[in-house]
Amino acid sequence: MNEKNFKESIIEAIDIIGDDEIHKKFVEEFGELEETYRQIVFKEILRGLLYKHSPAPPQELSGQESEDTVVPTHTKKSLEEFYDEIQPKNHSETVITFAYYFYKYGENRIFNNKDIEDCYSKVLIAKPTNIADLVNLHRRKGRIMLAKGKKDGRMAFAITRKGIEYVENDLKENSR
Repeated sequence: MNEKNFKESIIEAIDIIGDDEIHKKFVEEFGELEETYRQIVFKEILRGLLYKHSPAPPQELSGQESEDTVVPTHTKKSLEEFYDEIQPKNHSETVITFAYYFYKYGENRIFNNKDIEDCYSKVLIAKPTNIADLVNLHRRKGRIMLAKGKKDGRMAFAITRKGIEYVENDLKENSR
């Protein structure tokens, strides 16, 4: 999702929450909400609006943060820090590490081969000769899946539950 759509979604969510007519109808129907519940309602409205502009699945939002929740930017790890933490041993592990980074810390959970290539540049390591082959290797193993639509005019991918578990259970454990 681009920054313009993101800002528009936030403004639309604020307008919905702040709309006196909608608020009055809601209070008549359900009663006044405590502040904690207002925050949850705002998150749910915003999640729905953001989902309209993004092909990635909406993440579940509740009053408590889950480990799948995208981390706010002020506590987010840089790609370099995350790469150094995982310490992938080869290009195959590096590609799935980058896919996991998009899932955990990215603005959008989907990526394309160019995004993976850009990650190699950011962490200052040599790129493999064919990133598409490495992505397809993980697709065959069920760690990466084809996402709906395209991203920046290219095939889009997303990490799967199996890929997440592989990074969290195998790669992270082996890096310690």
